[in-house]
Amino acid sequence: MGAIERYRRCFPGHRIHLFGPSTIRDEFRRLFCEFSPDVDIIQSDDTVKVRIELPDVKKEDMEISLRNNLLIIKGEKRSDLEKKDHQQYYMERKFGSFTRTLELPALVKPEGIISIYRDGVLEVILNKFEEEESGEIKIDLD
Repeated sequence: MGAIERYRRCFPGHRIHLFGPSTIRDEFRRLFCEFSPDVDIIQSDDTVKVRIELPDVKKEDMEISLRNNLLIIKGEKRSDLEKKDHQQYYMERKFGSFTRTLELPALVKPEGIISIYRDGVLEVILNKFEEEESGEIKIDLD
């Protein structure tokens, strides 16, 4: 039995998004025990908003970049548990480094990007190119 089928048996109601705005590698990390934040992408007429849940991640442990219309969020969620003379009984929280690479649904401008981090949620607001600004140049034939 493959990994995806095992996952479906454990979590029968959950859909696996292999072809979406994130990479397949991101999805496998998210599904199989590494910390990988959940993401919402909302598109309006003039903006693309990306919301990323980053509970317990400090602002200084994050990095956001834009390359070739891919929004890249890197960071680390650090464990707050000190290793002492105790055994861990049960733990569902995940820790570690993460990278989310998101293909945006429209071409966005590299300038004027707004990012807000509040209450464990990062929101990135990007302005879309207008159609005539998209970089396409029409060439007249002689």
